[in-house]
Amino acid sequence: MARWRLAAPGRRTRKELDELARLRSLLRRLIETVAAGRRIAASDLAELNGFLVARPLRRTLAPSGDVYELALTPLRSDWTYTLAEIATSFAELAAGVEARRIKVCPNPECRWVFYDETKNRRRRWCESTVCGNRDKVRRFRERTRARG
Repeated sequence: MARWRLAAPGRRTRKELDELARLRSLLRRLIETVAAGRRIAASDLAELNGFLVARPLRRTLAPSGDVYELALTPLRSDWTYTLAEIATSFAELAAGVEARRIKVCPNPECRWVFYDETKNRRRRWCESTVCGNRDKVRRFRERTRARG
């Protein structure tokens, strides 16, 4: 929480943890939808927007060296704001990049989500040294068994 400057001090209640789990499930569904090149369902967009609207902000203009910058400051830093920030992170990613760069590792034991920064957008594994290597070993063993 501190790393991402999300101020939600104290222990989480069961209700807050349930909301976080609901957001996590929603984000997973959205990422898999985008990674597969499909359109996000209207019901999922509505659910995401429900998290986004809970992000009340104040805009201020402040000097930054020789220029000015527009700062967005939360009106309150509570758990609702924290969930809204997490939802906003996905929304900014989905709105600002090529969808083909958001991928899910095809290793069924992994399924990590990653952003493909390669020039040709052909990265397949979250980590080629881990999941990619496991796939190569699996395919090698299958070929060896098939040969007898």
